Amino acid sequence: MTPRRGILKAAALAAAMLLMAPSAAVGQETADPAATAGESTASLVPDADTAGTAGTADGAFGDDAASATDDAAGLTDAARAVQGLVSPIDPASLSVDAGEEDGRWVISGTLAGTEGTPVAAGMLTFERTDASTPLFGVAEAKIGGRDVPAAFHNDDGELGHDLISLDIAAIGATAGERIEVSYLLVDDEGQPAAEDGTWQFNPQAEKDAFDYPQPEEQDRQVQLFAAGESTGRPAAVNSAPDTPEVAVIPPTEHVGSTDTKQNYGATPYRGPLNDPDFGEQHEQNPGTNTYNDKNYTYPIRHRNWCAAGYGGRTMPDRGVRGPGFTDTGWAGGSDCPVYRVDEQGYFFSRDHVQWAWQEKGKGTQFPAYRADEFLIGGGRSDGSWQGGMYSPSGTNARMDFALNYRRTGKPGFQIFVDGVLNTDDPGWKYVQVPGIGGPLQMLMISPDDKLGVWLNSAAGVSTFNINFLNLEDMGITRSMNQAQVNNQWNKINREGGVGRFRVAIPTPGWTRTVIRVGTTEGGVAGEVSDGNGFYRVNSYNGYLHAKFRPLWYARTEFFDLEKFFQGVGHDEESGRDFAEYDIKVTNNTDLDTGYRLVDRPEFTRAARPESIEVVDGPSGVGWKGVPDQDGQFVLFEDRTLAAGATETYRVRVFFDRALDETVNAELKCTGDPANGLFNRVIVSPAERDGGGNTAPVKEATACGSMEPVEGPEITKTHLPEQSTVAAGGRSGTVAYRVEVTNPNKSSLPVVVTDSPAFADDVETGRLTVDGTEVRPAADGTFPVAGTTEEPVTIEPGATRGYTVVVEWRLRDPRGAKQSHRLQCVIGDDAAGHGFYNAARVTAPAGMEDEADACAPIEVPDLPAPKIEKTTDPEQTSRGQISYEVTVTNPADVEQEVEVTDRPVFAEGLKISSVLVDGSPVELRDGAIRLADAGTTIPAGGSLRYRVTVDYSGRVTDPETAACTATAAGAGQGLFNEATVAFDGDEASAWACDDVPSDRVDIAVAKTDTDGNALAIEADHAFEIHDAETGELVASFTRVRTLEGQSYLSTDTPLEPGRRYLLIETRAPHGFELMPAPVAFEIAYPDSGAEVTLAEGARGGLVTVGDSTVDEDDSTVVLLQVADVRKGTLPESGGAGVAWWFVAALGLFGLAAFAYRRRA
Repeated sequence: MTPRRGILKAAALAAAMLLMAPSAAVGQETADPAATAGESTASLVPDADTAGTAGTADGAFGDDAASATDDAAGLTDAARAVQGLVSPIDPASLSVDAGEEDGRWVISGTLAGTEGTPVAAGMLTFERTDASTPLFGVAEAKIGGRDVPAAFHNDDGELGHDLISLDIAAIGATAGERIEVSYLLVDDEGQPAAEDGTWQFNPQAEKDAFDYPQPEEQDRQVQLFAAGESTGRPAAVNSAPDTPEVAVIPPTEHVGSTDTKQNYGATPYRGPLNDPDFGEQHEQNPGTNTYNDKNYTYPIRHRNWCAAGYGGRTMPDRGVRGPGFTDTGWAGGSDCPVYRVDEQGYFFSRDHVQWAWQEKGKGTQFPAYRADEFLIGGGRSDGSWQGGMYSPSGTNARMDFALNYRRTGKPGFQIFVDGVLNTDDPGWKYVQVPGIGGPLQMLMISPDDKLGVWLNSAAGVSTFNINFLNLEDMGITRSMNQAQVNNQWNKINREGGVGRFRVAIPTPGWTRTVIRVGTTEGGVAGEVSDGNGFYRVNSYNGYLHAKFRPLWYARTEFFDLEKFFQGVGHDEESGRDFAEYDIKVTNNTDLDTGYRLVDRPEFTRAARPESIEVVDGPSGVGWKGVPDQDGQFVLFEDRTLAAGATETYRVRVFFDRALDETVNAELKCTGDPANGLFNRVIVSPAERDGGGNTAPVKEATACGSMEPVEGPEITKTHLPEQSTVAAGGRSGTVAYRVEVTNPNKSSLPVVVTDSPAFADDVETGRLTVDGTEVRPAADGTFPVAGTTEEPVTIEPGATRGYTVVVEWRLRDPRGAKQSHRLQCVIGDDAAGHGFYNAARVTAPAGMEDEADACAPIEVPDLPAPKIEKTTDPEQTSRGQISYEVTVTNPADVEQEVEVTDRPVFAEGLKISSVLVDGSPVELRDGAIRLADAGTTIPAGGSLRYRVTVDYSGRVTDPETAACTATAAGAGQGLFNEATVAFDGDEASAWACDDVPSDRVDIAVAKTDTDGNALAIEADHAFEIHDAETGELVASFTRVRTLEGQSYLSTDTPLEPGRRYLLIETRAPHGFELMPAPVAFEIAYPDSGAEVTLAEGARGGLVTVGDSTVDEDDSTVVLLQVADVRKGTLPESGGAGVAWWFVAALGLFGLAAFAYRRRA
């Protein structure tokens, strides 16, 4: 098989691997020729003295007999023949020089033309003549420092010259770029040889080296570099790495970005490299790390990637793994970075195993593979690989980008991540996609149509990029044909690019990974072969040139970060509410790393963050901070966290509640900012550990819903024990207790007002709150607590109480007594009744509550008017009685009264007339109206009346005639009741006198004829008989003292209107009895008792004296009886009157008896 130009472009990077000991790269200064035995410089024409030994450093292309220009150009006659053509190389720049190592030679020159303009030529071919030593091969070819595909051919007599060709069309060369081609020469003994031929550049060569098979058919004639080594050593049997099938591809993580240059792997990192050892079973002890020993076999463990890339710098502190290497590698944009998170040893292992094997048979017709096996994931539990760049090692072998590699039905490429994916598994589909940035684009589609592995070549065919894509979102499936895939791919690129769909595959811990490529090998023979058709290790050195570099299209996570909402509380000291969170920071790296921690509350409008405090944690406890201009709190600028360690902090974010209509806005957590107590925390590396604008950050959020702010609650109760009534009952104070409760878990600003609405009968005075007088506002309400401008704050769950006292005064006690508004009522009409009082509490957002209390208005009972009644003895006589009636008002206000008088005399008496204060009045219904209803008595005043009642009749029952001055005395004696009516009530007073008695007692005074009183004798006796019946009515057994004199008196009173007989039954010693009974009558005119002697009884012996009233109210009439001494009266009367009187009485009795019988 003859490789054609344009197909072997993947060999560019492979050509950088030298076939001998480490040598100077193209462009390095060459060694002093005199310092190395056997070295020489190339010359145009071999000199007999110098051929095979040392040449001149000034040697040029061609013959020195040419013109100066030709000499400078070093052209041979053949070259001069095409001098007229426009050469793509500046002839004056061409030279051949000895390289740093024996057997290495360097052709150099400069592309002609205006600097920076494209070079039209597609191929550069150099021809070598007159040489006795064959070409061993091209070690390295570069244009402008870039690898360029190169091929060589040793002449077999067909052409008459050897060839080296460069495919500059593959890299798009421009004028002014430097050409450097390093090639190798060995002698028949296999030792490095000097150049003894002449080189010329032929811009129109008929043949180029790419037209001939590359070295496999000529390897039998090539001598070994190392002296004494046999070309016939036995070949070891190469094997392939184990890449088992992956049953299920794990879910991927989206890391899409339209910016393909975004690479956070460039984040600085200066910590230790803690990747584990790998591939020890394939260790072959490289010793000096030159790998020149031809006996090294595959697989072989390499102790670094890209070792050749560290040769240009000698930085401290970053030694590579292999012995003898203390360099630190390239910084910046090199493919072999150091001090960054994308360097080997941080995310992927420095140790890797190089594999080379062939399947199904030997030779170029069978698939030949190379692979690198290593570890990836950085040891993190959440490690993930987002893709990157891979460049296999080697000098002559090239990658084959065919979809059907050597009739295997699939590409030679394989990506294997243990337990994650294997692109060689059944079900994967492989298609080409339109190229961007490289000639070859390949897409591998997973069996489940979810994951795509996108490979695109870079740097010619020496390197390729690996990207993982979300095919579900892209809309690409295995069922599509090539045209459909192309159409969808182009559509995606037009709409923002494929980069939007990048994903990361999981690589937890340190995950075994294999990257395989199909090569052009399989038929390599001779000493350069490993015996299995591959270039042996010392010519295809993965330690020196293979490169792997992960890329991150999303930020590398130095830290894990978690945040948890713990709840809401209230701080008594500050009076503020706070939200409490736990923040957990974990260092994912393998070294102590500084971090910056920022807390950014993004609360609802109802909560306004004011400050933050660290209340628990390993550092900073008690620290308080305020937000910066961005509204965030910087908790730590540079806090060192040990490798793999975790720190947890508890912070409190203090906030003020909104005092407006937003107090209950967006309180519930939705997962979005500005809802609930949404809070974001951000961690990033500290400045010294790569912090800054491009530093990878990690965010975490937590949120808690806020309880809606409930309106305040208010109660009001009447306090009777603290209410007072002044003397007189017309004024006082009424007291209330107002209590306001905050039912919330956060403080609440409130305003409390009081609004007395008493009955109109009451006039309000001062109002005090907890003893301090307050003035009413313009709307008539009284402030109890707080104002709109300065509300009072009630703590969560707290209750505040206030004692409100209102002074009052009755406007009109008499009217109030009759008012219907003194009692409390329920409902809409409550205001204006009793001591009604309402209290209101208001809070932000229109929240309010109202409570009321009421107490009935007790109108005090005014001191009742007093009434008194007395009799007036001076104005009272038989048949007439006078009373004094006095009504007094003891109150300090006037009162209305009605006064009546009602005489209720003993039975038998009849009222004939009534005078009130001398004026006659009518007796109506038995009563006398002294004062009509509505008569007023001024405060402290009185009304007086004199009532005179004339009556007639007599009372014979002494008990009835007797007076009792109580309510029970009505109907006895001269009873009189006076009544005063007032304010629905009344009071009475009574006065009475006994009915003057009309009974008469007779007293007898014995005198002599001269009228001289005689002393009372024991045997001195009189009797009184009824003149009609003769019955004994009374005897004189009582002794009365009248005006100092003692008299005999009747023991039974005599009734007026009857006729009586006075009989002396026993005369004093020496005196004669009255000669005859003396008849008399008793009358009782208004002037008093009168005793009238019968007409015939006035013989001078008996006379009527004065009458008097004794102590028992009896009228005593004194009869004076003149006694006659014995001998004075006729003899016939000497015996007294007793015998005949008794006889007369007997006759009288008989007559009366006869009279009754007739009746």
